[in-house]
Amino acid sequence: MRLISFLNVWFFGPVLPVMLFCAGIFYLIKLRRFHILRPSKLIRALKNNTGTANSPFKAMTVALAGTLGVGNIAGVAAAISTGGAGAVFWMWVSAIVAMILKYAETVLAVKHRRRISENGTVRNTGGAFVYMSAYGCKRLGLCFAILCVITSISMGSIVQSNAISVSLSSSFNLDAPLCGAVLSVLTLIVISGGFSKISEITYFAVPVFCLIYTGISLYIIFANISGIPAALARIFREAFSLKSAGSGIMGYGIMKAMRYGVARGILSNEAGSGTSVCAHAASDSSSPAAQGAFGILEVFIDTIVLCSMTAFVILLSGECDASNAAMVVAIRAYGRFIGKIAPGFMSVAVTFFAFATIMCWSVYGAEALRYILGDHFPRFKFDKVKYLYYLVYSLSVLAGTLISGEAMWELSDMSCAVMTLINTGFLLTRYDEVKKESAALFK
Repeated sequence: MRLISFLNVWFFGPVLPVMLFCAGIFYLIKLRRFHILRPSKLIRALKNNTGTANSPFKAMTVALAGTLGVGNIAGVAAAISTGGAGAVFWMWVSAIVAMILKYAETVLAVKHRRRISENGTVRNTGGAFVYMSAYGCKRLGLCFAILCVITSISMGSIVQSNAISVSLSSSFNLDAPLCGAVLSVLTLIVISGGFSKISEITYFAVPVFCLIYTGISLYIIFANISGIPAALARIFREAFSLKSAGSGIMGYGIMKAMRYGVARGILSNEAGSGTSVCAHAASDSSSPAAQGAFGILEVFIDTIVLCSMTAFVILLSGECDASNAAMVVAIRAYGRFIGKIAPGFMSVAVTFFAFATIMCWSVYGAEALRYILGDHFPRFKFDKVKYLYYLVYSLSVLAGTLISGEAMWELSDMSCAVMTLINTGFLLTRYDEVKKESAALFK
């Protein structure tokens, strides 16, 4: 863990933000900043939402379920506690460039998706590993798919279930092993139904709970609107502060804020990491560019709306003690304003967001495993192996309630960073195709 932490701070911390920023600027120039300068065309593209079994909006809710999780609450609290208020600024920066990267990877995923039969129905499937393979980069696709399976168990399962356990035990004094056992069984029941069952759940539950969480957060923010200018000033001040702390290492404060801001931002919206496009690829949309517009909306809702809501509540409360667990910081922050119901509300919010992520990441891991077996080890049939994966994945949910979450945070940061570096580097070589697909819709 010390080595992983060292790499996260001194390698991925400086390299990843720079690469994402440069890749985002590159695509902004190539695509002429359409999502900023032409919002009307973007909105028109979002209206391309057919009523099919896997409509573009339904596919986005699955992707959004994967990004809504610990990153929106505990991740934001951890970023502010560890990287300072300036981490919020770098979350926003990561979101702006992430939108165009999410668009690009979604376009490629939908363009190169495949048709499969699952539980008696035919549907689309795809992901970063599929479009890498489509361009002849099969080994790169295999490496990415293996990392995706590993990340599904670490970040998608263990980190999320750990947050659920911590929040439920602190709010309702529930036993961690009992929480883990119940979550594990529920997970196995839900994910065994495959993508169709998961998409039906997220289609109704995700929009409703996003509105509830946003509504309560906005109530707190507007009730304390006088503190917003000071919070904003602190965010911008600390984003560019230089903390020498006697060490003489100039820029350490900026790097620390960027490391936690961008890392948690990526953990939250997953843009550039090539994971949530597995959900978008399942859409029945006939236009890759139109589905890409839903990818932009996904990042906006996740980071600009929900993460910002959490950040402002925490900054208004003054609860930024790094010695406390991230979830404790978030619960205490909301508790300052809504009183005794805060622990219950936050526990329910974390439980829903995290369980939605658990469900969605099982899809990502399963799709990656499908690709690994189908394209590289065809003698092992996915239809038989998938049940073993579902079992292991469900048991990892139980494990997450019994172990410390900090180590998994570090592992998740590193695995997400490696996947993002691989996928973003690949996206830079495919801008011509993304531009061509976008020309008709955003000309």
